[in-house]
Amino acid sequence: MSVASFLQTIWASMTPTAYKNAIDANFAVAKRSIDNFAPNQQVTPNMTVLLDAGHTYDGTTLTEVAAQSTATIATPATGYMRIDRIVINSAGVNSVITGTPVTSAPVAPAITVGDFPVCQVLLDATSAPVTAIVNSMITDERVLAVGYAAQASYAWTALDATNATSVTGSATVTGLVTSGANPKVSAYLSVTQGLTSGVDAKVLFDTTSYDIGGPSISAGVFTPKVAGYYSISWDFWVLTTAAPTAASSSTYFNGATRPQGIASIQGLDINFSGKYDAYFNGTTDSLYISINVTSTGGPTVQNGIAQTNFSAHLIP
Repeated sequence: MSVASFLQTIWASMTPTAYKNAIDANFAVAKRSIDNFAPNQQVTPNMTVLLDAGHTYDGTTLTEVAAQSTATIATPATGYMRIDRIVINSAGVNSVITGTPVTSAPVAPAITVGDFPVCQVLLDATSAPVTAIVNSMITDERVLAVGYAAQASYAWTALDATNATSVTGSATVTGLVTSGANPKVSAYLSVTQGLTSGVDAKVLFDTTSYDIGGPSISAGVFTPKVAGYYSISWDFWVLTTAAPTAASSSTYFNGATRPQGIASIQGLDINFSGKYDAYFNGTTDSLYISINVTSTGGPTVQNGIAQTNFSAHLIP
């Protein structure tokens, strides 16, 4: 497809023809990036998902990938719901990760190491079997980079998923570096966590969206497997049924208190957030977030990605 020139549209000062032409040109400029493996329903919806054409680059080869459909996705049994995940590998070939059927609050399965997320598909068969997948059931999760190459002239560690490989000296790695070079984790609560008023409690981030270079978090305790400085942040909500009188959070590094986070009381709700950078030795150093809420209204940490998040990554 030929290129076009991007021109910011300004309705107040452009003629109708120039405005429409600029919109066409701007979409032509954006198409290669924003339509890359875009997920959507089939022209005649069925139990597959259509991925638009896309492209990958592994540091050596640029690969153009034609539009493709997923394998047929099975409906959950009546009375259940499930979230499946669609991913692509570095060559742009898709696969479906089947989630766990539950009666409520389904959780997406983890992204397989070395793959790139495309979308989530919510299959709600609580009333009747799902017979076709439509756009309203699809949540876009695409990332900009699909495949890359890494090169370094220093000591590498943990270039494989089990942290068993070590390369010292100058090394060039083509393809996906799945751990060690860029360990990172994102976690959340899959179920609500009840709190006792006025008592410190560790936030049990129990489910990971991804954990590259891990496993690095368990029951809310972050223990990275690769040594280095990490940037850590968190953001979550606590709800009460009676106005809280006090709220605080603390960061515990190896059992010792570190700088506190921010607790913002908003009526019956409390938002906790914070950020902390620290060096971890890659073996025993660990960190967790503790909170304390005083309220007679049964304080509860909310669940789900939108309500609770813990993330950490190695600082380059």
